[in-house]
Amino acid sequence: MAAGKQKKKVLIRPNSFCLVCDEKDLQEPNYQRVFYTCSEYCCRAIHKGISSLSMKNLREKDAKRNYSQNGYQLACAYFVLRKSNQTLSGLEVMDNIRDNFGKKVSFKSKSFNNMFFYFENNIKREKINGKLQYSVVDKTIPFNQVLKSKYAEHLFEERV
Repeated sequence: MAAGKQKKKVLIRPNSFCLVCDEKDLQEPNYQRVFYTCSEYCCRAIHKGISSLSMKNLREKDAKRNYSQNGYQLACAYFVLRKSNQTLSGLEVMDNIRDNFGKKVSFKSKSFNNMFFYFENNIKREKINGKLQYSVVDKTIPFNQVLKSKYAEHLFEERV
């Protein structure tokens, strides 16, 4: 090996199933890609942004809100909550996301509190010792089935 050149490491991923649909058939990570999802469809779906400008058919009161989440951050947060055997605070969720998936620019939220309202009923929020704690009710439900319908329709509009 020439001086100054380092051997590339094969990338690793924390998930053994697709972040979107729970498909077990994932490609093996290589030097360039980690393959968090099973297909191009799932990959494109979670990399869409959720904003009032890009979403169709928003009610007037919703159109005034500034939605700035992306499906990837929501999918990673849901993965972390599903994997955890205990309740987590909003900051702990974000810390675990960064530990598992790296410090990516797309992880804009500082706490899970901002993301909680994108999910339907499968994430439980309770106050324990004065702090909001989050946990997943049914860990068998994949990410593409836990979002509120208007967000799921936006992200997964091709197959919904």
